[in-house]
Amino acid sequence: MAPLTYIFLGLSLLVAVNGGKERVIGAEVVTITTDNWRDMLTGEWMVEFYAPWCPYCTQFSPVWEDFADWVNDFDVKVAKVDITNEPILGGQFMIEQLPTIFHIKDGDVRLYSDERNPTSLQDFIEKNNYLNVDPIPWYKSPTSLHMYGLGVMFQLAQEAQKLEEYLRKEYNLSTWGIFGIMATGTVVIGLLIGLVCVLVGEVVSRARSAPKRRPRPQKEEKKPTESKEPVPIETLQEKEAVQEKEAVQEKETEEEKEIVETVQEKGNEKKAKSDKPRKRNKAKRVRKRNMCVCTRTCICFYI
Repeated sequence: MAPLTYIFLGLSLLVAVNGGKERVIGAEVVTITTDNWRDMLTGEWMVEFYAPWCPYCTQFSPVWEDFADWVNDFDVKVAKVDITNEPILGGQFMIEQLPTIFHIKDGDVRLYSDERNPTSLQDFIEKNNYLNVDPIPWYKSPTSLHMYGLGVMFQLAQEAQKLEEYLRKEYNLSTWGIFGIMATGTVVIGLLIGLVCVLVGEVVSRARSAPKRRPRPQKEEKKPTESKEPVPIETLQEKEAVQEKEAVQEKETEEEKEIVETVQEKGNEKKAKSDKPRKRNKAKRVRKRNMCVCTRTCICFYI
């Protein structure tokens, strides 16, 4: 029974030294692609960007795997990205040298620039040395749209390199021949893109310059405003009295007009009667002037 007790005591001491945490040996290093790279934006990660043809990456690989085993106690995930298979991610994170290590925590991306040995890596997590490093600025953030566009350019460059190798192997073309084909293709693609941009601009300019028909304003019918307040009795009586006075005045004016018209008619009749005798007197006077001196029965009377 003595050996069993010693084994039990030894295990208890190991657990006490590790702070009560169980050590997991052989933790898996997560492989990041363009499909799952956004998983790194949640939680805490340490990510290595490498390439199979890089000798420094090959030397650093065992150190990175040991670090993944050690850091598992701190709830930190370890990942790696092969930039030959994922050129878009290489462009998004703007990889300039290999291997490149990033520390990502809750979306904040920090570049690891310390020595690449187990002690420095462990101190970076255990002593929170990452807090001494400023996160990369927004214009270099891999989540931005322009950095994604840079990643697409990286992928196009890699595809052009693959096309060059294919033309060289299959058709035995020289370097200048391949360069001429790529230059021609670049010019043609640029012309097509320019033509599309011109057409889009023309359509937009015509749409803006077209006169817009304004809708005719509809006439709003004025609704009679109904007075909600009750009209007092005094005002109604005053209105009725005013209306009665106006009616009396209208009657008086009509009567006065009738009287004036009758007086004018009578005056006209009198004038007509007085004008008739005057005409007869004028005729008599003319006759007297034409009479001869001798006698009134003379023939001159009739001249």
